[in-house]
Amino acid sequence: MILGVDFAAKWREATTLKLLVQSELWYRARTPLNAAAEKAIGLYVYPQYHLGWDFYAGMRLDYYSVLSLQDAFGTVSRTSSSICAALGLSPSEFTTFRLAYNIRPEYLDNR
Repeated sequence: MILGVDFAAKWREATTLKLLVQSELWYRARTPLNAAAEKAIGLYVYPQYHLGWDFYAGMRLDYYSVLSLQDAFGTVSRTSSSICAALGLSPSEFTTFRLAYNIRPEYLDNR
C-alpha cells in the first residue's frame, strides 16, 4: 500500500514564473512473504525563485524515515534528510540546465 499527496503552487508576473513551490508527502506499508512488515514515510519541499532573465535558484529539502525500524527504547532508528541547493537556467519551456549541490548531514543518518 502506498498513499501520497503532492502540492504545487505558482506565482506569476505576466508570463514569468516568479515563485514555484512543490511538495510531496507519501506513506508506504508493505509486507513481503516470510518477513516483517515495513512502514516508511517520505517528504520533500522545493521552493524555486526567479532571479532574472532565465535564471532560477531553488532549495530542495528531503526527509525519509523507516518507521518500522526502532531501537530498544522504541524510537525510530532509520531516518535520513538532505538539503540540495540548485541554480537553474531555463532558456525554453522544454529545456532546463541545473547546477546543484547536495548536503546530507551525517548526524541525521542513523544507519
